[in-house]
Amino acid sequence: FVYTSKIMSISTVANIETHHDEMIHDAQLDYYSRKLATASSDRTIEIFDVNGEKTVKTAVLTGHEGPVWQVSWAHPRFGVLLASCSYDGTVLIFKESSPGIWGVVYTHRFHESSVNSLSWASQEFGLILACASSDGRVSILQHMDNESWNVSTLQVSKMGCNSLSWAPYGNVHGKDEITGRELLRLVTGSRGKQVEKWQ
Repeated sequence: FVYTSKIMSISTVANIETHHDEMIHDAQLDYYSRKLATASSDRTIEIFDVNGEKTVKTAVLTGHEGPVWQVSWAHPRFGVLLASCSYDGTVLIFKESSPGIWGVVYTHRFHESSVNSLSWASQEFGLILACASSDGRVSILQHMDNESWNVSTLQVSKMGCNSLSWAPYGNVHGKDEITGRELLRLVTGSRGKQVEKWQ
């Protein structure tokens, strides 16, 4: 067996001018790569429509009182939803009700310190969002049929949690051995140099 590598050809196809006043911490395309969200230390999120090489800014989202570290798009089956997390300890979930018109549909004020990372679970499990905080906890938000949000928590590390990620639906180790039911599986990374797997 001989392994050969091929270097991909990558080039810039567009330079997107934002109007952020401070550094950008995150930039995320949505499921269809038609919308772009950028998160900044200036406490705002900018939204762009993307059409090939052309981008048009359509909204500026506010509500955080500190730097915005990360944004994450929900699967489009749930509508146009964007979650954001901030140094101010909050998570905001925004919804676009009509083109360019956004509003906050849920404010999560639970953590005692910065929320550093967030991630939506695979859409097959429903609308579920995990949030990692410097207070050492992970909160998991689950949207219910009555439009409320159920909150559960994991104690990860006293030194703080910086990152997390869900396993994809249908992964090889993702089923209960007895029932065959698909399991939610989450991995977290902490400041204590520790990675933990949860299910």
